[in-house]
Amino acid sequence: MHIPINHQDAPWKLKGEGFILVYNFDKDWVMEHGFLTEEQKRNFKGGFGFVMLVDYRSSPIGPYYELLFIPGKFEGSNRYSITKIYVDTKSSKINGRSNWGIPKETQPFIWQSRGKTTSIGVGEEADPVLFCKISHRGISFPVTTKILPIKLIQQLEDKIFLTDPAGNGWAKSAKLESIKVNPIHFPDISKQKPLFAFRVAPFTMHFPTPNITLSR
Repeated sequence: MHIPINHQDAPWKLKGEGFILVYNFDKDWVMEHGFLTEEQKRNFKGGFGFVMLVDYRSSPIGPYYELLFIPGKFEGSNRYSITKIYVDTKSSKINGRSNWGIPKETQPFIWQSRGKTTSIGVGEEADPVLFCKISHRGISFPVTTKILPIKLIQQLEDKIFLTDPAGNGWAKSAKLESIKVNPIHFPDISKQKPLFAFRVAPFTMHFPTPNITLSR
């Protein structure tokens, strides 16, 4: 695999804020709309799925925004996979791919917060990916990945990456006020109702060195 000139080896420590939307997606919906590979379709197990919108304020390659989709767990590894993900910097894209096998793509982001409401746009105006408004409220409470670990399995090219991210932060209840999605570019979650939604601010994430094996 090509190693980029501005490569920053794992582990990484990241800080920022963002939103976590928790779902229980229907399996047939995931098969049709979840951007799964054929192998992922054969191994999809289900369980909790996630959509995350993240403002990384600090990382080894500078600040960047991120939108990602995790449909659920997969058989065999009993791990989660990111099947669709966008970031707004090339450096994040190439490092995410080479370090952890995360299939990052680039799109411009707009992220504006006013009071307790945040507006987020992803994509070009002429070819949008997603636009949403999310509000937050209530009392902050501590959160940690020890409660709900999201251990990843990602396959990219001829390698399989097993990564166990860890993080902690402070969360508040959030509500998805409105959303529009272009299903060509991202799973159309506009008709899917989240089980829970949280704003986590601030948070700290640790992405360790993965366990890498060659795919068969």
